Amino acid sequence: MLLAACEAPERPLPEVEVGQAPSLYVALDAFDPAAAGGASTAVLQLQNTGTAPLDVHAVFLDGDSQFVFESVAPFQLAPAELLGLPILYRPDHAGTEQAEGSISVLSNDPQQPTVSMPLSAVRLDADLQFSELRLDLGVVDVPCGTGGTLSVRNDGDAELVIDALDVSGDPSLTVLGRPSGTVRLPPGEHAPLDVVVDSVEVGPASARVTALPRGGEPRWADIVVRGTTERWRTERFAQDAGRYAMLMVVDRDSEWVETEKALQSGVPELVAALSQSAEHWSLGIVTADSGCVNLEVFDETSSHVTLGALEAVRGASGELSNSLLELVDRATALTGAGQCNEGLFDPSAPLHVVVVSDSDDASGLDIDGFINTVSARMADPSLLTVSGVIDVAGTCAESSTRYLEVIERTGGLPIDVCDEVWAPHLQEFPSWAAPMPTTSFPLSTMPMLETLSVSIDGGMVSSGWSYLQDAQIISFDAPPPSSARVEVTYAPYDLCE
Repeated sequence: MLLAACEAPERPLPEVEVGQAPSLYVALDAFDPAAAGGASTAVLQLQNTGTAPLDVHAVFLDGDSQFVFESVAPFQLAPAELLGLPILYRPDHAGTEQAEGSISVLSNDPQQPTVSMPLSAVRLDADLQFSELRLDLGVVDVPCGTGGTLSVRNDGDAELVIDALDVSGDPSLTVLGRPSGTVRLPPGEHAPLDVVVDSVEVGPASARVTALPRGGEPRWADIVVRGTTERWRTERFAQDAGRYAMLMVVDRDSEWVETEKALQSGVPELVAALSQSAEHWSLGIVTADSGCVNLEVFDETSSHVTLGALEAVRGASGELSNSLLELVDRATALTGAGQCNEGLFDPSAPLHVVVVSDSDDASGLDIDGFINTVSARMADPSLLTVSGVIDVAGTCAESSTRYLEVIERTGGLPIDVCDEVWAPHLQEFPSWAAPMPTTSFPLSTMPMLETLSVSIDGGMVSSGWSYLQDAQIISFDAPPPSSARVEVTYAPYDLCE
């Protein structure tokens, strides 16, 4: 859109006194992004920084028609006089997403008779998306109200206006909650649409939901039913490896330099193994008499956990360096709200204590009392396991008979500190005591055996599982992967009860 003359009229420059001359200074604000139908303004600032009057012959705009400017030229600016001229950006859906242009000023400035400034502005757009482009309801059970949910959402950065949501196709597929008028969705918001199969006669069927966004192209999503029956049911399960906590208590006594080197070489593999041990895990490292973990309790959400753990094993030592059972007792007692080890372990999940020492425990604690005291902090005593990197046979330092007794009685894993390459064995600890993923998935009602079908993460599984009728469960020969989604479809004897 051209709103001012593109060429300035030819005219002689006014005579000025010797040593006096006009000088044009030009500045332009940036346009804020704007949505279609809205507007954004930038101000073109003109100032005469010279010592003689400045004659502005013309100000004209060139480029994208989404820029609007009304020129007031010609006009004159006295020395030091400042004038602001607004330029409007009015984006529309038909225009480009990024508008480009220029604004030019013609004047009697002897140094720069023509000054041009680039114009650039960005349109904010809505982005209509469906949660699924194809909602496959599979084989549905009509009497039990089987259906699904389809959502319309705005993934853009401007308000989404949907003028209509139309449904075409099989009338047996009903979309509930469909608005009859205009839908407005701010950025990031969504509108759920419930899909219900409401006719027992429907077999394979399909429907299409079409959304008409204002200023944009229609978008649609398909709904598919592969068949209906009064006898089918689908049960869904999530494989969860549960929670797992590790408390590492380290003796920083005589041979600490070598121990620290070994720990630092083995920590990365240990952290990697922890990440594979459970969906939710935690790690605390204790070296000081307070029993408080060094730095923090690390878990699966911690950033830079490997670097943090490497730093934690360098923590300060104390008088209890050779009394790790007492340190374990202190550390596990400080997990309440507001205490230094809050969140270290979940009493209902496995706790794996690992002691690292080249000498035996000198705490003097009664072994029975120690095990009973610490395991009493768990929901089930069997959730406590104590392992250790210790002198197993007294071959290089001091035989760790007290640690060995605790390890044996709690089902732990002893690793020999006298082995010059014991560090790689650290990664064995998580798999030793971490919770095992389940192989059994209970069904809510008895199925007709000939109708059973099983899938893992959407893929049908024809072998590797069996149905145990007495327990009414699906049992796998090997556990499905962590976080796997298991689906069991079958026809029950008593439907919808």
